[in-house]
Amino acid sequence: SPADFFKNFTVEENKYYFDILKNNGGKIHDLIKNDAAGKDYIKNNFYKSLGSAKLLPENFDISTDILVAGSKTALISLNNLTAVLIDNKEIADTQRMLLKAMW
Repeated sequence: SPADFFKNFTVEENKYYFDILKNNGGKIHDLIKNDAAGKDYIKNNFYKSLGSAKLLPENFDISTDILVAGSKTALISLNNLTAVLIDNKEIADTQRMLLKAMW
């Protein structure tokens, strides 16, 4: 959720991250908690050039982030910033297919 994310990162850091993605041809597919903060967050214009965001079904919350780049998949807890990095093409490709199916 945006609340979980912004416990650890500032708005400026979020914009910096999106600039890095944009400048390097990255895309984002963001699943956002369906609450007032999520509905406000999803309206931000920075998504338009990078991808898209969707609200999760109500009462459905995810407190982790999944990043996929090349053959790498990162799983990050937004509650305590614990992370796992997996360097495996098949796992990364599977995560991409799951994201594609959701969209």
